[in-house]
Amino acid sequence: MLIYRHDHRWYSIELVRDLFGDLVVVDRWGGVGKKASGARRRVVTTCGQARAVIRDTQKTRRKHGYRRVPRW
Repeated sequence: MLIYRHDHRWYSIELVRDLFGDLVVVDRWGGVGKKASGARRRVVTTCGQARAVIRDTQKTRRKHGYRRVPRW
């Protein structure tokens, strides 16, 4: 899981397998200390496609001022 923060907002990206064995890129976002949040699931067919989706998402997050946060 990759976690990004920007001021009072956070964003995470995770690659998981669902119950059917499909690869799924899961994006989650919200405000730090807020209950409101959102999520998006994108089914990908290959690991290469998953890497491309994650790389593009990371690029967009950095462009908007988000910085990667160590997980622990």
